[in-house]
Amino acid sequence: MNPQGHEEALGLAAVALGRAARALERAERAEAAAAHHELLAARPGREFHARIAATHRRSAACHRSSASLQEAFARRTAEWTPGQGAEPRFMTGVAEACGTDSAALTLVDSGRNQLAVAVSDEQSRAAQELEYVLGEGPSRDAASALRPVHASGPAIETRWPGYGRALASLGITSVAAVPLGTAAGCIGALAVFDPRPVLAGPADLAAVAEALTRIVLLGPDA
Repeated sequence: MNPQGHEEALGLAAVALGRAARALERAERAEAAAAHHELLAARPGREFHARIAATHRRSAACHRSSASLQEAFARRTAEWTPGQGAEPRFMTGVAEACGTDSAALTLVDSGRNQLAVAVSDEQSRAAQELEYVLGEGPSRDAASALRPVHASGPAIETRWPGYGRALASLGITSVAAVPLGTAAGCIGALAVFDPRPVLAGPADLAAVAEALTRIVLLGPDA
């Protein structure tokens, strides 16, 4: 075992745990604010507080989802022995939260040009590279239309002729993607490949995408 590599892995795990702790603190503050506004909403003529409370509840859920992703990465990193198996990836936890083994996060600029990609495994990397090379696919559509995209079976090739055939060669039979939107516009998309019918855990694809957008990408720990 490489002692220096092991220490670096433990350092990464500690950083991730610190981010998770801060996310949980933000979630607790948001939940406290939500509870306060829910009490105010119970008074006559103050129904608008219900909308404020709902916003805080949604923010808290995003923070908790972010904390779960950071904790999963920290656990994998702390348990990993350098030189034994692949180095842990943050996107592996993202994929699991979405109910799949393969997920890709793509960042785009204002012209929808690809800026960066993070993937959970080699299959998702290959799928995302094909989308970039062929100029068509779920992430591009989700980012352009600002709405979720899903296709499976023959519908994949019908929707994206070139990309669909290429995905079939990878053994992928189902794909879904959601945009990562902000008030300023879309900054990218989260795509999953061959998602399981029943998602792993309470977080669904949209919730994970929102957590990545609001917390991981745009927050103080970006």
